[in-house]
Amino acid sequence: MPKADHMATDGRFAPLRLSTLIHAKWETNNDGGDMPKSRTLMGIEYEYSGSLNTGLIVHKKVDIHISANAIRLIIAEITDKSPILMGACRDNPIKGSIGAMLRKNGYSPQYSSYVIPLLIEEGFCKASENRPYKIMKQKKDKM
Repeated sequence: MPKADHMATDGRFAPLRLSTLIHAKWETNNDGGDMPKSRTLMGIEYEYSGSLNTGLIVHKKVDIHISANAIRLIIAEITDKSPILMGACRDNPIKGSIGAMLRKNGYSPQYSSYVIPLLIEEGFCKASENRPYKIMKQKKDKM
């Protein structure tokens, strides 16, 4: 699990230790190659490469490149404001949502559609079952 404090002492984002957070579930695609797959909260399957730590490329007709910085912003927003609405609408994300924050920082609100399912798979957060999706950070178990 990532450390809860994601800011360096100088106020910049510190690198998150997400190598333990993402372990792709590999499946064989039709051409015989291996590609990790996931599903959006709406149930749409997608293939991707990369990781939550290094950045993602979502493979569609036109590849979607999601930087490690955009992923860190999503994680920080969930950590700081949980519960928070997802707001993945590209044209008009819900005010105060993860999508609105992404847009304000120059990223597509739709990035959350691909990043959040991976964070859910790894136990970092969970989502409400119905739209609009509310994202909630999972509490760490006390040891």
